[in-house]
Amino acid sequence: MLLRNEMILNAQINNFKALKNISVSDIGRVNLFVGNNSSGKSTLLEALYLASSSNPVRAVIDINNFRGISQLDKYPWDTFFTSFNTKNEPQIKSEFTEKTVTTQIEPFLPDYRHIETDPEESFNSDYFSSSISGLTLNISEFDRDKNRDGRKSSQTIKFDHKEGNDLVKFGIHGREPDFLRFTSSLFITGKANLISKMPHFITNLKINKQLDAVIEILKNFSPSVNNLEIGSDSIYVDIGESKLYPIGVMGDGFVRFLAISLAIISSGRKVILIDEIDTGLHYSAQFFLWEAILKLAENNNVQIMAVTHSIDCISSFAKAGKKSSEKTKMYRLEKEDDKNFIIDYNVDEIQSAIEKEYEMR
Repeated sequence: MLLRNEMILNAQINNFKALKNISVSDIGRVNLFVGNNSSGKSTLLEALYLASSSNPVRAVIDINNFRGISQLDKYPWDTFFTSFNTKNEPQIKSEFTEKTVTTQIEPFLPDYRHIETDPEESFNSDYFSSSISGLTLNISEFDRDKNRDGRKSSQTIKFDHKEGNDLVKFGIHGREPDFLRFTSSLFITGKANLISKMPHFITNLKINKQLDAVIEILKNFSPSVNNLEIGSDSIYVDIGESKLYPIGVMGDGFVRFLAISLAIISSGRKVILIDEIDTGLHYSAQFFLWEAILKLAENNNVQIMAVTHSIDCISSFAKAGKKSSEKTKMYRLEKEDDKNFIIDYNVDEIQSAIEKEYEMR
């Protein structure tokens, strides 16, 4: 059973990709991360995704997929280590409401005795000699309420040779950390629209008689929306015309708006992380997006982490946050002399900085 109040409160991240040493403190219900290109915003979001996932192995694979990296690529795991140096073992220490969870990533070195290839396929020996062949995830918990160490788990993702088969196999070994079931997360990339998951989300809403709440939110974006229907080949939108419209013709912004709303209400995840949240959205719709997110996050007990480059998105975030009773924070990532650091802002400080024309993106 998920604990109702489990949110990430603080996080310390060391040697995770380009983030050598960075801490995020006093994290709110709804949070926005900003900063220059290559400042580490998306990487920070990935670290928080791993920290809040109930299935860390799946999260690691997802993180590679977000970057277009397959487990079968030449160097699928090296990127998790700062400067590709596997001696720099990544560690993420995340403080939740009642627990502290530490995730340590170690390199898994090749074992040539167990690696074989299909004799009909060409094989480059540099594939394994130049790179680690997997990762080991060591997860441990500390129960702050009882002031004692909790359970531990270790899982390894690696290439594995299956007996009687001449092909290199990809495998996961070790005990799943079932003690992480108190948390769960969903990562929405800048390019993702979640259309494939929408029928499931919408069905859940209809069963629980919650679809009307989503329709009301969509009316802020497109006032003519009356209903959503699931067809055999698409999601359809009723906008009062003689026929229903396939969702794809409603535009990227509409699909993005709907995907985020459905994820918060119907995905069942406790932490939703959204990269490039303003993708496809006109600036005039961004206030309604943040207003909806703040209400939905509170009503569904969900924590939001998002990234943007847009000053309009930042301004809308501050205006919506000013009207909300929920804790709303913005974090600007900076990088100087190869060091990462964070400046945090509350909504009043954001508005003041914008009025003074400080660089906030």
